[in-house]
Amino acid sequence: MHFCMDADDGDCVRGWMAPNNPGAIPKVIVVRPGQADLVVEANVMRLGIRDMGLHETGQVGFAIGADIVPEIADLDEFSLLEFESRLPIFHRNRTHPDLAHKLCVFDTTVMANSLFQRTISAHFNISYFTAEAIPLETMMSVINNPFTNSIFIHGRCSVFRYNGMLNEAGFKKAALLTDPFVDLAARLLSLDIVARAPGNDLKSEGLHGLECLIPLADALPFDNPKAMAAAFRDATPQQLQALSNPMTRLFACEPNEEALPRHVSLALESLSNMDLVGTRDRFDVFGKTLHGLLGEDIFDGQIFTMLNSVHEIAKALSQIKLVNELLENDVILYSWAEHAIGLGAQITGA
Repeated sequence: MHFCMDADDGDCVRGWMAPNNPGAIPKVIVVRPGQADLVVEANVMRLGIRDMGLHETGQVGFAIGADIVPEIADLDEFSLLEFESRLPIFHRNRTHPDLAHKLCVFDTTVMANSLFQRTISAHFNISYFTAEAIPLETMMSVINNPFTNSIFIHGRCSVFRYNGMLNEAGFKKAALLTDPFVDLAARLLSLDIVARAPGNDLKSEGLHGLECLIPLADALPFDNPKAMAAAFRDATPQQLQALSNPMTRLFACEPNEEALPRHVSLALESLSNMDLVGTRDRFDVFGKTLHGLLGEDIFDGQIFTMLNSVHEIAKALSQIKLVNELLENDVILYSWAEHAIGLGAQITGA
């Protein structure tokens, strides 16, 4: 999907959206606080979009005015979402000033914290979580959105794939690292929860791309370290590959590329080019440094940590030989990053 907003004149919002199916007529959802959602079908021909080859007919434009939303001129806040994915493409916000920054936080963890997300979303005009689940062409529209200078992107999206685009679009980039064993424990526990509640959406839970691990997580006896070790020995090659060095792959590899020892130095180089690198174990330092980077304390002293059960499982995982082999590069990478962050905190007194 490609999209672009053109204008918000107060009494009319205009833009276009080309869906993945070039023959389909796109629809948006109008979301207004305290009111029922409206579904609006494209109502403007955009022949230029057709001529670009993005759509068969060009019926991809939107002009949403008082004929569709009678109170639109008086609405201080409302959003437009793509109909199928509910991906946000526009947000009007007159209630408080948005933070005039574009920020992307690369984060390996899958255990989403709703308070973390709400806290950040309150400061930016438009936010995108679980960015790894957004297709490449859609991410291009997200990153290059010319209609707002207040955008937040968060997730496990590939640094290799998006680094250049983010730089060109003027994004500040941050990395939030998690201890590799804690990260793995969070993945497995989250997948186990999904396995026991199959109605859960993997994308919304931050687990996109980890479908093959659900049977393994479901079979793991988290309260029995010896039985857990046996379960890992029975894992399939596909599952072992999905578990292997996610942090190193995120910061140094192409999508689906295996992380080798040489990638550790490449990942460290990627981290050195970030505007900010922090860890969950030192989230207070991450928050203070982000305050200096953005000029606003968006966390207001809040600290977001993992559940105690995650740390207990992580301790058991760290005693399993095969798990240590799967995370060998990540452990080295995290150790170097944590050492550098610790030195920086000592120097600055953070």
